[in-house]
Amino acid sequence: MYQTSTASAADLPEILGFLRRRLLENAWVLWGVHDAFLYHLDWQRVVLCRSRGEIIATCYMSQRPLRGAEPKFTQFSNHYDVHMDALGPDAVGAVLETLPAGSVVHAQCFTSETKAYFDALPGVNRREDDLYFTVTSEVFQPVEGGNVVELTEADAHLFDGCERRPDWEHAGERSTVFAILVDGRAASWAWSAAGGGQATPVGAVSSGLVTINSLYTETRHRRRGLGRRLVSHITQLILQKGNMPIYWTEPDNVASQRLCTGLGYWQYAQKMCYTWTKSSGGTA
Repeated sequence: MYQTSTASAADLPEILGFLRRRLLENAWVLWGVHDAFLYHLDWQRVVLCRSRGEIIATCYMSQRPLRGAEPKFTQFSNHYDVHMDALGPDAVGAVLETLPAGSVVHAQCFTSETKAYFDALPGVNRREDDLYFTVTSEVFQPVEGGNVVELTEADAHLFDGCERRPDWEHAGERSTVFAILVDGRAASWAWSAAGGGQATPVGAVSSGLVTINSLYTETRHRRRGLGRRLVSHITQLILQKGNMPIYWTEPDNVASQRLCTGLGYWQYAQKMCYTWTKSSGGTA
């Protein structure tokens, strides 16, 4: 009934078409697919599941290096990071059948179909993770406020003495730090990334997804609305360019959730993380 195979470059257009039907939830699958086809690394692969010739599931798998192995990425463990989407739980099972018995699966799921499969597995460990939000120009409710500036690594001195500072080293080419300055220092700041950054899937760039992440306001400057003004400014820039913003936060960060929903954002997904060991008897 189902045919599974490792994807080739010829499958890429069809994979993108499959994933873009619900792009927000699948952005991080696109990231993995992009990396697998761009770098051709032995420890990354894309698996397809077809029914009657049509894709019904696609999965990016990344095998973790063996702890302590030298040199890095030459020896691998039996742990796999899995990002996938599927049209139904049975298709998820068909994809996981391609993993050897004893594999430890670390899956991050956004869609109801993938969650349903893992929720039903015996012995699975389940953890609720970040909440994801988006907004459109029709419902966006901006707040007044200026003095938002774009910063580069050359402005790193503006974070001297601050509680936190951006990780410039791992930022991508299309990542930007926005900040509100108070007394010559960054009082509130956040990344906006349109791809190539540590938090935004590169493969989603052409589809117009832009993330807002790592929002932080110095303790002494909180409760002044700086974070709200900052997120409002970045959101407005994203929407003006015809792109779609993604904002996410931890489940227990109520203040962050109130901040974004006060600007018109709504929650579209929650990431669920599953850890499960595949027995010799199969996936189900």
